[in-house]
Amino acid sequence: MAIQKLEFFMALDPPTTTHQEKQVRVVNGKPVFYEPQEVKTARQKLRAHLSHHIPEETFTGPLQLTTWWCFSLKGQHKNMEYRTSKPDTDNLVKMLKDVMTDLSFWKDDAQVAREVIEKYWAKTPGIYVRVDSLTKYKQVVLLGNHELMKINNDIYNGFWRKYRDNVPDPEDVKWVQILEEATNLVQKYKIHPLVVHQVQDYLDQLECRCKNMFGKGIRG
Repeated sequence: MAIQKLEFFMALDPPTTTHQEKQVRVVNGKPVFYEPQEVKTARQKLRAHLSHHIPEETFTGPLQLTTWWCFSLKGQHKNMEYRTSKPDTDNLVKMLKDVMTDLSFWKDDAQVAREVIEKYWAKTPGIYVRVDSLTKYKQVVLLGNHELMKINNDIYNGFWRKYRDNVPDPEDVKWVQILEEATNLVQKYKIHPLVVHQVQDYLDQLECRCKNMFGKGIRG
């Protein structure tokens, strides 16, 4: 069976030098692009860390690439606060995808048909990477009424109704429990894409209510 998912975290200070910073010089009247030393160093850094996570089997078909770029805290920024300064997310991920192509994570980075890119200030710097095959989402699993009722009961009654009116403080350890329950639901019904979206929607609603009640969410 073809590989379906791969995820890992690379503990490093994400390079801020990007693929966009290639330079050009004229040789025999023709423009020649080259990488300055800073770009080469950034590429080598990514390659060294990514080499520890090369899948045994190359991904095939359409893929989703999710990356979270966690930069070391500076100034008054809070842990897991979104970073809104440069580098741009599209420039960050370009070099990463090039290196992953070179290391045969997939045959061609054109296979990446969907991307989720986020960047944060964080106590623990690094890059979270997740690759998901999108091929599985083409397969619709036929469910009976009883099965659908059970799924809805687990998600709505077993999860949403438990927390919708009891949203904890953003510093409360109960959030760990909430996230664990959400993860377990996704794993339990992972062959049903609708469940994944529904659980994420409920998590977003809980964090929105948390921000409204306490002035900040679990990510600042």
